[in-house]
Amino acid sequence: MLKKYIINDIIEFNADECVLVYINTGDAIPLTLSASRLLEYFVNSGGIILTRESLLENVWSKYGLTASGNNLNQYVSVLRRTLAGLGINNFIDTLPKVGFKLNPAVTISLPPGAEMEGESPPTDIDGFPAPVEPAPPLAAGHQRGAKRNHQRHLALFGGLALMIILGVLSYSFWSTSGAVAAHTITLPASGKCQITFMRDLPEAARARRLQEINAIIKENDRVCDKEKRVYFVSEKDNDPASFGRTLLSLCHIGGKQENISCENFYYYNRKTS
Repeated sequence: MLKKYIINDIIEFNADECVLVYINTGDAIPLTLSASRLLEYFVNSGGIILTRESLLENVWSKYGLTASGNNLNQYVSVLRRTLAGLGINNFIDTLPKVGFKLNPAVTISLPPGAEMEGESPPTDIDGFPAPVEPAPPLAAGHQRGAKRNHQRHLALFGGLALMIILGVLSYSFWSTSGAVAAHTITLPASGKCQITFMRDLPEAARARRLQEINAIIKENDRVCDKEKRVYFVSEKDNDPASFGRTLLSLCHIGGKQENISCENFYYYNRKTS
């Protein structure tokens, strides 16, 4: 039986098919497998506190994957933006230095014939359900506005879903193989760091992106030397002010040039440095 959940009576989440469906129109937004697992873990949590360690273990490590706190933050951010675009604000609450929990204002129900088949509800850091604090409900006007503008939101997050897929590829594929992509060069300014562009670009566009790659590496206090490899993709080619949705994966390589681990840096609308 398919695992389906109704969120705030406006979205159907199909965990088996990794898709969100806007109930009023039937329009669907695909999720990556890890994003779907993370969302399923939240909807089955019962609103208790989920530590970072429990999320990393049950969403990634349990399936033979390795993820960092930065990966977790990026996926939480993606889920928030996607659901906000469909009219559900503040789906996930952040508890600084503790973890995350489902916003108590969010309602989770089951469609007829469906069953809660997800992960067993976890416990919070003390082993007891976390106290539920009331949160302000979504404004009715905002919900109506979200319905009127759902097509614009779906188009926006359709493109975002593509970047999420690329992010998962950077982790699940690049971390286990020496991936060969569209164009590979060496970045002299970073000490013989190999740069792989995920699609072919003219020389002028590559030069502009090399400058941006250096900027991203620097602002995140990272170093790209001969023991590292970078994968880079951005949405916009011809906009001088913005790269649009941008993903940079910085991977540590082993003695056989295989990718051992990757750290992802995702930007929803990367402005030119």
